Amino acid sequence: MMSGVVLTAALNAGGAFALDFNFNFSGGGAPTNPATVTGLISGLVDNTNNQTSGLTVTITSATNGPVGGFPLFTNYSFFEGIDVSNGIITDSQILFETNLFNLNLRTGPGNVPSLDAKDFSFTNYGSDNSLVFTPATSSTAVPGPLPLLGAAFAFRASRQLRRRFKATV
Repeated sequence: MMSGVVLTAALNAGGAFALDFNFNFSGGGAPTNPATVTGLISGLVDNTNNQTSGLTVTITSATNGPVGGFPLFTNYSFFEGIDVSNGIITDSQILFETNLFNLNLRTGPGNVPSLDAKDFSFTNYGSDNSLVFTPATSSTAVPGPLPLLGAAFAFRASRQLRRRFKATV
């Protein structure tokens, strides 16, 4: 009975996916106009609503970005989070903050994606939201064969223990 539980857990573990998405948006900004921001968001889980934890955002480029580069965004400030359905981001309303940078990833009409810092600001001021998410090719599945091998090992070990226990009784 125990080995069946272990096997079921191992099979379920092999089905989870960590999704990565590239994103970009364009708009007005200082010091340059127009401005373009691109980045990568990692750690999204498929078929979730309002995910706010476990996310990592990296800015890969921005027009005239800061000399020291951009921080890694791992903490969100507020809004609802990110919805993913069948490998597609269906809604994004989340603000990432560090001491000097704010990254606002909001989709939908009337929302304004933006990247703001002390010395520059890039904001999509248009009536149409230009924030676009595209699946990154580096999406990785949780290893499937490894849990299966572990389940097989656990099953074999439990049979050996059972035989030893019967032999001593």
